[in-house]
Amino acid sequence: MILFTVDGGPKKGYGHAIRASVLAHTCMGRGLEVSFICAHGDVSAYLKRRGFPRIHLTDETHLLRDSAAQKPSLLVWDASTPLTLENIEYLHQHEVWVIEFDAPDGISHADEVVNGFEPVLHSATGLRYRLAGPDYFVIDKSFCNAKEWRRASSVLQNGLGLFVCFGGSDPGRLLESTLEVLADIPACRSVQIRAVAGFDEKKGKAVQRKFSQFKNLQVHAEADAALVAQLMRFSFVGIISFGTILVEAMAAELPVLMINPTTAHEDYAAKVLKGIFAGTGKTFGCLPHIDWNRFRQELTYLLERPLELERMQAATRRLVDGQGAQRIATDIYNVITRSGAQPGSLLSFSAR
Repeated sequence: MILFTVDGGPKKGYGHAIRASVLAHTCMGRGLEVSFICAHGDVSAYLKRRGFPRIHLTDETHLLRDSAAQKPSLLVWDASTPLTLENIEYLHQHEVWVIEFDAPDGISHADEVVNGFEPVLHSATGLRYRLAGPDYFVIDKSFCNAKEWRRASSVLQNGLGLFVCFGGSDPGRLLESTLEVLADIPACRSVQIRAVAGFDEKKGKAVQRKFSQFKNLQVHAEADAALVAQLMRFSFVGIISFGTILVEAMAAELPVLMINPTTAHEDYAAKVLKGIFAGTGKTFGCLPHIDWNRFRQELTYLLERPLELERMQAATRRLVDGQGAQRIATDIYNVITRSGAQPGSLLSFSAR
């Protein structure tokens, strides 16, 4: 049995739950048995809506202990709290293999790590992980469908539109700050603005009322992947923060302008926009030092130059193909069915 440990909720967002559910469905398609453990009722409810009946709900402080108690053949850890060396040793003592998502600062003691943002990633012991690089992004298929629709159309044929989203909770109120700037840009008065206000329907309605001068503003709350992908496909640029939403934008071939809540988000955004996502967008700082003047100038420049937008869109092509879950599920299947494999033996590491 493969156990997915996932966290999230109204404060953290549901990016981890969405990613885990996509990979879990793909593993089930390979004939593998899957189960979940989580620490938030809203995450559990989301997973049940996605068709997963086996979900164990526990306290966040007990995620590790209860994960080991389930005695899975493989644990896929997709929680925001990274696993320590002691955590991994504890799981290995219970004969549990471990795949960890993301690996903060590129360091993990897990048997394998999935991190699409890092072209090359080594373990804490120096061995190279296999499931690193853009081929291993896990996204909902809706965003690839949006890409196919966009390829059959063009910005010039369908008019200009902005997609604005800063994650589930948006603690820095970046959405409202951004809309205040957009209200001062004359060119935005003729542009359709499609905004996502997290998971709070009351907040979505409040934002809509506050910016009632925007006759072309649509504010959505509790938007699922299908709706977000639809909003992206009808837009020419996304105004977002660093995170899963950036990968989804690349899959939908949507150029980005990035505004971030923390220094860590800003540093990672700058890194990938100069690296694996070069040419697809720009970033303008983080709270409390966002360069709103430069943002305003850049957006005005793009609104006046559709051909520049098309150049940025061309840079997004073929960066995220949407097959990451299939590749990871294949690797998991091969490991699970390998005879004689032992927990803690570095899963599918390749040599340095």
